[in-house]
Amino acid sequence: MAVVTFRVDDDLKRRMGQLKHVNWSDVLRQYVAETVSAEESRLRVGKDSARILRASKDIEDLRRRSPAGWKGAQGIMEWRKLRR
Repeated sequence: MAVVTFRVDDDLKRRMGQLKHVNWSDVLRQYVAETVSAEESRLRVGKDSARILRASKDIEDLRRRSPAGWKGAQGIMEWRKLRR
């Protein structure tokens, strides 16, 4: 394990000292772990959002370049027939 220190003001330290039944190390470890997990999740969502946006733009670009009247489902059925 690594040691992490932080500062609190004197009044808060005094109040913490009055609550001797609380394991402050455990409280802080749990809080830090929850905060790290939440931030990691937030960052993953941000990356996924960027991928989704990029994919959406790619699909829209492909749609614009497709010939007029072209139907995707019809094209897929034709390709499937050719594979048989």
